[in-house]
Amino acid sequence: ISSDFQNLGYFSWNLGLFLSALINHCDDNEIAVITRNHERPIHNLGYENKNKTIIINGNVGDLVGRHMCSGKIIIQGNAGSQLGEFMSGGEIVVPNPKSSVQNYLGCDMTGGKINVYGPVGYHVGARMIGGEIHLHGNYRSLCSSTGYGKIIQHIVNDQGIEIGRLKLV
Repeated sequence: ISSDFQNLGYFSWNLGLFLSALINHCDDNEIAVITRNHERPIHNLGYENKNKTIIINGNVGDLVGRHMCSGKIIIQGNAGSQLGEFMSGGEIVVPNPKSSVQNYLGCDMTGGKINVYGPVGYHVGARMIGGEIHLHGNYRSLCSSTGYGKIIQHIVNDQGIEIGRLKLV
């Protein structure tokens, strides 16, 4: 997308909603989105995802996987805040140990599963009442208002082999 449009107000927020609508209504079940060439991260990708596998190559902004019901989102880059907000089903994976996720991971989550292999910011699981968050890397803080969801820290050795798990919430 032309860099002329990327500087318009709320462009990256609206682009994410537009791409999500296209993905949700297309016939294909697996969609690749390349975000590496964007000056600003695209927000809202995977909004209300149902039964689609979305592979994102590059960084994304905030609210990715918001209101996700089912399907899978794989992020091959960094993610902004509120990844998986209001998620009720499906799975989100950030598989690269060098990729980070900002704050409020799984905020208001009611179901589904999130796996993050790199560092995570503050307030993991804020107001979470269901689902699972699996942390394979470091995190800054858990939110004390987490309800009935599960947050699990995977403990790995220097070779990257899992040697234990700790249920945090």
